[in-house]
Amino acid sequence: MAARYPDLRSPVEIIHGTADHIVGIDIHARPLARQLPNARLTALPGIGHMPHHAAERATLAAVERAARRAGLHSRA
Repeated sequence: MAARYPDLRSPVEIIHGTADHIVGIDIHARPLARQLPNARLTALPGIGHMPHHAAERATLAAVERAARRAGLHSRA
């Protein structure tokens, strides 16, 4: 799949905690953001491996950004 990442045109929001000691941001998130043409990386300072639990608002904001970039609208 990785070889096809540059062809992906969908908006992608990558959320990663800077305090993740399980999978560091430089291992996957930053390289992935460089490979995907429409990616946006949000690095969350002090957040660990599960940002969707520790930073719910930032996670929701990223989902909403991806939806807007894809031409979708929030149903809230």
